[in-house]
Amino acid sequence: MDGTPTSSVQASFVEDLQTKMRPDRTDEVAPPSYEFEVLDAVLNAVVIELGNELESVRTPVISLLAELEENIDRQKLRMLLKLSKQASAFEHKAKLVRTVLDDILESNDSLSALYLTDNAQNVHGPEDLSEVESMLESYYAICDEIAQDAQSLTSMIKNTDDIVQTILDTNRNSLMLLHLKFISCTLALGTGTFVASFYGMNIQNVLTEADLGFVVVSAGSVTCIAGAGWFGFRIVGNLKRVTMKRNKGFLG
Repeated sequence: MDGTPTSSVQASFVEDLQTKMRPDRTDEVAPPSYEFEVLDAVLNAVVIELGNELESVRTPVISLLAELEENIDRQKLRMLLKLSKQASAFEHKAKLVRTVLDDILESNDSLSALYLTDNAQNVHGPEDLSEVESMLESYYAICDEIAQDAQSLTSMIKNTDDIVQTILDTNRNSLMLLHLKFISCTLALGTGTFVASFYGMNIQNVLTEADLGFVVVSAGSVTCIAGAGWFGFRIVGNLKRVTMKRNKGFLG
């Protein structure tokens, strides 16, 4: 598709290759062999494509991470997951290109095989590999830098995702503790109501006829509410301390 980075790289590759292969070149330095000019143009197009793809991934990632520092919502988390997959795929691609170049540099036979013209004329020996080796090393350095940038980008995404998950877990635990506190209060009030319900039953008993029956039942209800509430909040507090110790042991 016209206007895309890939099309720009392809056009640049063709233009660069055509320039290097012109028969009317007037460079003072003798041009390298045909195969090295082609290899140089191909590797140049590869690193340009990798650089453009890195920027196309890094720009939205940096923007999204800055937005997540201000506010966390579901839509941003979905976008973070999508960008994380893209960044991981690009990191894998950049490392593959770097690995290919490294494998070629580690093999003298592969380096010697790149001298197509000299090999065809039987004038080149495997001891002289400096020309192609220096070219590949320069492109290896560029690919290595791109791969490291991609790895840093995925590390930033992973660190942000871990922080977001920690915040969400903390909020979830806070809501659970609040829910337990409400349950404890409900249980305490239910206990007091249970005691008072006996006093309000239409059945004759000692407390109904006693002058201090209302005071005794009220005091008993309040005591039951306070006791049940204290017991429930104590359990919640113990649960909170156990959770904090467990998390501390896990982090330590």
